[in-house]
Amino acid sequence: MAFRRCVLLEIGGFDPLMGPGASFVAAEDLDVAGRASARGWEGRYCPEVTVRHHHGRKASDVPGQFKSYGLGLGAYHVKLFLRGHEFRWFAQILYQAPRRYKQSRRMFFWEVIGAAKYLCSWFTGRSNSDFNKISR
Repeated sequence: MAFRRCVLLEIGGFDPLMGPGASFVAAEDLDVAGRASARGWEGRYCPEVTVRHHHGRKASDVPGQFKSYGLGLGAYHVKLFLRGHEFRWFAQILYQAPRRYKQSRRMFFWEVIGAAKYLCSWFTGRSNSDFNKISR
């Protein structure tokens, strides 16, 4: 994933509550792409660009990865609600909740937890690393 610098400047960059790396959510890419799209920027798929990296994941890492994705998705949903101007998207997310619950109850559970954690972080002004320290 790559962005033009002017896009990141226009949308205010990455949200520190969505966090990179070891924070409790893994949705910083979804968030920044969604905000850029909402401002009218378009993405492009470039198959000629290749990035190779070894992430070191194994099959046993998959449940933790899905947990992280669920937490991130829930946090993203709440962020849309809190920002207000994306209420239509948030309403669509609520409408689709029963289908997501049927597809994966565990993933849906983590969405709810991620939403609550983001809400707590947003209201208290704590960063993800601060929140992780007190929630362990």
